[in-house]
Amino acid sequence: MTILANAVVLVAASPGLSITVKHAVLEASGGTVIACDLASVTTVAAESRPYAIVVPRDVYEFGGSEFDALARDLDTGLVIVPDGVRLALVSAMLSEEAMRLG
Repeated sequence: MTILANAVVLVAASPGLSITVKHAVLEASGGTVIACDLASVTTVAAESRPYAIVVPRDVYEFGGSEFDALARDLDTGLVIVPDGVRLALVSAMLSEEAMRLG
């Protein structure tokens, strides 16, 4: 399994959360964000092998077990965040996931 240490998949996020996550990924790993919708998350994550999948809390509440299984199957981190989350918190969570690879 190849994991791209510089990739994070962001699922069904609002524009504000997308900006926060993009900045957090740059701080955490200097990496990139691959945004996708709910319907394509399995394919996108399987193809990109990210170090983390970021899911808004409200989206996770409707399909949490599926996200848990996907993260487990891909051996990747799963980061669940509320829509108004602060940059520093997301950055810290993603830094922890990125360090897990090393």
